[in-house]
Amino acid sequence: MQPAWFVPGLSPPTAASLEKELHYLSRSGPMLLTLIMPVFMLLIFRIGPAGRGGLLSRMPQYALLAGAAYALLILTNFVYNNFGAEGSGIQFLFASPARFRQIVLGKNLAHMTVFACEMLLVSAGVAVFYGPPSLSMVAVTLCGILFAAPLNLAVGNLLSLYSPKKIDQATFGRQRASQTTVLVSFAVQLTVFGVAALALHIGQTGRGLWLTALLFLISAVLTTALYIVILGRIDGIVLKKREDLVAELSRA
Repeated sequence: MQPAWFVPGLSPPTAASLEKELHYLSRSGPMLLTLIMPVFMLLIFRIGPAGRGGLLSRMPQYALLAGAAYALLILTNFVYNNFGAEGSGIQFLFASPARFRQIVLGKNLAHMTVFACEMLLVSAGVAVFYGPPSLSMVAVTLCGILFAAPLNLAVGNLLSLYSPKKIDQATFGRQRASQTTVLVSFAVQLTVFGVAALALHIGQTGRGLWLTALLFLISAVLTTALYIVILGRIDGIVLKKREDLVAELSRA
């Protein structure tokens, strides 16, 4: 038996959840496709018909931000259904001594690890297809991620409990999310893109991209606080939704 991972700063249950999730994701075909899709999108916009007169051809400095937004968007398929792959195994999580917020934190860290790998590929793709981004655009992108990622994780943690859906690997590509998840996801992405558009507009009419980065950073404080509050209440929510979780995820 191999020893469990030891990750400095993480409790053993969280580290175990992180390890388990990364092992699962590394064997997931849809996740591997998720890793390369943002780079493929950048390539299409560069060499395809849309690349000759599209936004990225006219303003290539926004390629990194666009790639990051797309990478985070397609990752929400996993973030918004944390327990979908557990199936009937969700009962073992209830039987374990670990607190659910520790398990959820491990899953969130696994998804952000995948996102970090995506961003490495996106950064390389942007440098090759559009040229190295400016320092100010790197700052805008990082601060934008700090704003958008906690918000998506917080909402994803709630949807994973209030609107879970069992993942059938045999029909993954044809499965549909619940109507609640679709509507909430649309509202969240509309909020993210609305705030981003406003911050970029203010930056362009004000002190440039550094002001945009500052606005994203201020927004990130709010979304991070929201994430922390929701994570702290996960255990109480799980107790109320336990029967619904087991029933939905154990469904044949």
